[in-house]
Amino acid sequence: MLNKLVQFAKSQPHAAFACFKHGVRNKFTYFMRTMEISTYMGPLDKIITQQFIPALLGCPISPTHRELMSLPLRNGGIGIPILEDLAKKEYAASLIVTQKLVSAMENSSCSESPPEDAISEELQEILKQRVLEYEEQQRRLLKTVDKNTARVLEQISEPGSSNWLSCLPLRKHGFVLNKSEFRDSIRLRYNIDLGRLPSHCACG
Repeated sequence: MLNKLVQFAKSQPHAAFACFKHGVRNKFTYFMRTMEISTYMGPLDKIITQQFIPALLGCPISPTHRELMSLPLRNGGIGIPILEDLAKKEYAASLIVTQKLVSAMENSSCSESPPEDAISEELQEILKQRVLEYEEQQRRLLKTVDKNTARVLEQISEPGSSNWLSCLPLRKHGFVLNKSEFRDSIRLRYNIDLGRLPSHCACG
């Protein structure tokens, strides 16, 4: 599946990105929450880092850029996670959220399910903790990049500045970016050299 998406990304990077973000990632998330599969995510991470993202951008990326891109949009990322790391968090969170429900099912003397409020509170606490972790990761990464890149990352973390990446590429609404437009937008987002630019101005 990922290999086909890599080939698709070479000609239609915007559509391939939307396919991963709104489709493929959700499938991965389901398996991460229901099975302990973090040790099997390495080969998929390798395809994403070495083939899929470079196909989206039209250029290779550094380890720092890869980690930045794994962050949520609100933290300056593009929401393409490092699957091995995310799988551990998703499975651990799933165990915590479902623990009371599993105990109720195993206990034959328990005729009632645990209250939904209790499960919701645990889920909210996990989400809150994850937000704090992403914010700390963002602050750490900002210290490792140059000043120009750090300034760009601060700007793209402003509310609403990354909404375009969460939109489906619907042509009837004018939301479709061609290959050059999408690649240039992502490269500018991370202060990556655009390439293909003339060395001298045509007007002299």
